[in-house]
Amino acid sequence: MGFTFTDEDVAEEPKASAGVYSAEVSKVEWMKNGSLMLKFKSAETGDPLCNDFLHFTPKAKFITATKLKMLGLEKIDGKYELSDEASELTGMRTIVTLVPDDKNPKYLQPDFKSANFGYQEDKDLPF
Repeated sequence: MGFTFTDEDVAEEPKASAGVYSAEVSKVEWMKNGSLMLKFKSAETGDPLCNDFLHFTPKAKFITATKLKMLGLEKIDGKYELSDEASELTGMRTIVTLVPDDKNPKYLQPDFKSANFGYQEDKDLPF
């Protein structure tokens, strides 16, 4: 398989822009600090969108629980439960509002200041 490109392809790195996207969790990874990194890709194009981190401290419980609920984590016997591997999150979808990252505007992050911390249920998908 060959590879073809033009000068325009290397003139400037393409950037995702802030906005609202249908997003899918493409990978989950536990970090050394005990947080869970979610890698999101566009559910429409498959292009990478952003990473987000879930923290499992008492202070962050409300935020993490809200995000997991918006992703469609299944309720069993009246409770939401995430496995130790969190592999069930891979493939889950949400509508995510992305804004430039506070620390590095080259990257995007969910809009923490918006309703549900940038996540919305994707009503078109069965949960």
